[in-house]
Amino acid sequence: FVVETQGASQFGEYSVSGLIHGATDLLRDLQWRLLEQYKVQLDVKPFQEATIYCSKLFRHHLYNVLNNSLFWVAKRLGERSAPPGIISIEVKRVQQGDEYQERELNERCQIRVWDNGPGVPAAFLDKLQEAERVSLRKKEEGGHGYGLWTLRQYLAGIGGWIDLNSVHNEFFEVTLLLDFYRPRLHGDLEQE
Repeated sequence: FVVETQGASQFGEYSVSGLIHGATDLLRDLQWRLLEQYKVQLDVKPFQEATIYCSKLFRHHLYNVLNNSLFWVAKRLGERSAPPGIISIEVKRVQQGDEYQERELNERCQIRVWDNGPGVPAAFLDKLQEAERVSLRKKEEGGHGYGLWTLRQYLAGIGGWIDLNSVHNEFFEVTLLLDFYRPRLHGDLEQE
C-alpha cells in the first residue's frame, strides 16, 4: 500500500464523490479477496455532488475507515449466524452552528460510514471517542485506534469533527463533519 504523497498536504477544493470513489476504489483494489470471499456489499448512497475543504490525504483517512469496517465485518462473517456484510456510505448536508451566523456558514458536509460488523462495547467506544491515542485490542486482533486518532487530529486541523457510534454485536458508525468549500473563506487560506 503506497500513499501518494505528491500534493497530499495541499489543502483546497475537493470533490466529495471523487474522494469517496477514490477511497472505495482503493479498498476494492487492495482488499478484493476479502470483499469477494465474504461477499461484503459496499453501498454508496446517492447524494448531491459538492466540494469540501480538505487535502488529498483525506481520501486515505476515508480508506482507513472503510478498511477498518471491512476487517471487522469479515471477522463477524466468520461466525455461523452472521447476517450478510454491509458497509454503507451516506453523504448529506446538515445544519450546524450558531443560529445568528450566516446560513451558508452553518451548512456542513456529513459523511457517515456504517457497517454491520461486531461493533464495540460501550467502554471501548468511550475510549475511542477520547482525543488521545488508544490501544484497545491485542495486536493479533486488529488495530490500536491510531487511524481514528490521526483522523481526529486531521479533522480538528481543518475545523472538522468526528463522532463514533456503536452497539456491540450490531453495528459501528463513523460520522465525519467537514466544511463545504467556500471560495471567499477557503480561497484566502490557499493563498497563504
